[in-house]
Amino acid sequence: MKWFNNLRIQSKLFLLVGISFAILLALSVFTYSRFNLMGSLQDAGYSRDKDALLVTNAEYLDKHMYTVVADAEINMNFEDSKNQWNTVKVEALDEMSKVKKIVDTEEEKKCASEAEIALNDFITLYESKMLPYLEKNKKMDDNVRELDAQFDAIKERISAPLVKIADSIGKESEAGDTTFDVERRNSLNIFIAICIVGLALLLAISIVIINLIKKPIIKTVEVINEMALGHLDKRLNLGTSDEIGVMGKTLDQFAEDLKNNIVGTVAKLGEGDLSANVKAKDDRDEISPALNKTIQSIQGLVSEVVLLSKSAVDGNLSQRGKADNFKGAYKDIIDGVNKTLDSVIGPLNIAAGY
Repeated sequence: MKWFNNLRIQSKLFLLVGISFAILLALSVFTYSRFNLMGSLQDAGYSRDKDALLVTNAEYLDKHMYTVVADAEINMNFEDSKNQWNTVKVEALDEMSKVKKIVDTEEEKKCASEAEIALNDFITLYESKMLPYLEKNKKMDDNVRELDAQFDAIKERISAPLVKIADSIGKESEAGDTTFDVERRNSLNIFIAICIVGLALLLAISIVIINLIKKPIIKTVEVINEMALGHLDKRLNLGTSDEIGVMGKTLDQFAEDLKNNIVGTVAKLGEGDLSANVKAKDDRDEISPALNKTIQSIQGLVSEVVLLSKSAVDGNLSQRGKADNFKGAYKDIIDGVNKTLDSVIGPLNIAAGY
């Protein structure tokens, strides 16, 4: 986790944004793929429903064809019957061809093949036997009734396989609906799970980033308040390389420098040690020059007083301190010494005149 702490704040925020974008992208890709899947399932279900309707319509082919047969038997209008027959035959063959194209299981293909064979048998029976017999005899008799019985058997051979195909497709459609419902529920559950995990991850990272920023700032404020009270021993020691870590390191260096160079020098001055010389940080440093100037002023004051003392000890009471070389209280001290010497030497001069 140290690598994360050392990231700059901008990088941390970019990471948070990147994770947010990745989660949104993942949600978008997932949603798109699941919608495509459910769309495919829905299309497949719609297609199978159409197929089931086509097969259901095909179940009535034998009835339409037998209507023409019955009309030929009753009305004996063979020219019209032939025209009607050609029309229903083309329709029946076309419908059967469509049925063969939509079947997809081995059982369905077998049923379609059986229905097609039966349909061809129906056509052959009518065109090769029934119609020629009716055209020749033009009457209903036992032979026609026998052929009718064969038509009934063939109709059953046509409709039974088609019913099986319709049932099979219906089951496939129901299975497709079930699969669609399951996928829809799963998609919703996964979407919600991704949202929850994504939000939890974003919340966790956000809390980590907030704490990485908040805690060092609070600690920094505490140290600054301590420094404002003159307590210079406390350090941040953040140990990170981000902007706050750099700020903490700079503040620690400032506190260390303030304690060792500034406060340490002042403490030496308080003890009478005037040997300190504070090195300026750069040409804009205002603290070090001011402190050095204070040291120089005290050094000059001490030198001037030492000179006056030595002159007095040597009997040279006319020596006076150069008060104009000083300012403020330092000048007052030299003036005070000078006045003290004047007050001493005045009576001595009077006494010497006697």
